[in-house]
Amino acid sequence: MSVQSVLVEYSEAETLVTLSAILFNKRWILLPAAALIVSLNKNSVMNSVDKSIVQVFCGNGWGTGILIDKANGIFITGSHVVKSGDTNPITLKWRNRQFPCTLAYRTPGVPIYDIAVLQCLPRHISEMSQVKFSTKPAKKGENVLAAGYPIFNSLDFIFPVITKGNISLTDSCILHTTCCILAGSSGGAIFRESGELLGVIVCHTTVTLKNEFVVYPKINMAIPISAIRKPLLEYIKTRDGTTLATLDSQDPNEKPIINTDIG
Repeated sequence: MSVQSVLVEYSEAETLVTLSAILFNKRWILLPAAALIVSLNKNSVMNSVDKSIVQVFCGNGWGTGILIDKANGIFITGSHVVKSGDTNPITLKWRNRQFPCTLAYRTPGVPIYDIAVLQCLPRHISEMSQVKFSTKPAKKGENVLAAGYPIFNSLDFIFPVITKGNISLTDSCILHTTCCILAGSSGGAIFRESGELLGVIVCHTTVTLKNEFVVYPKINMAIPISAIRKPLLEYIKTRDGTTLATLDSQDPNEKPIINTDIG
């Protein structure tokens, strides 16, 4: 087992962002220099994450996807990741393999929940593992892991990038975390340290200051899995696409999670 670490620097609106990266068993773990590294002893959790997260390509964009049902080849990702999926092919990449999938559903317009459901042939994912949904709500302050494919759409990251943070805010339709979320992580996962899926990454925070575009990767938003678990499980059980229509909530008391086009 070899462990290698490097520093990665990039510029965002004249602000130099320093990230530390550790290469552990061929997986780059990327995080802000001030963040705490995920314990390298949690191999079982890391392996579970590795086997459930894919990179999603659609048109000129890319993001991340999560395997939620292995038997039927069902994944979830961000709706905006596959916004051109009606006219462009969608390709999933896991490790060094690429395979096609179809768009089963995506929430339209500016929805409360920025979510899409994808489907591929189960034979393509025989070595993957589906995630386990958390049945307990997230708690403010609890430690979490974020997994996705940020920054580089063509670099041969054969494993997802994992960062560590905590839950900073919870609501019925939104989670805020302090994990480092960068472009390409949309549709990725927020996990408990035990490996249970807590949320689906939507975006980080961006603002314009003095005509400059500034990114705050540690102020970000995700959809709580508790808010969308029921229709997803119903779809897995029945394969009836109408069960997913409830993901497009029209509740006037709920506000949309704003998509900042990070992936």
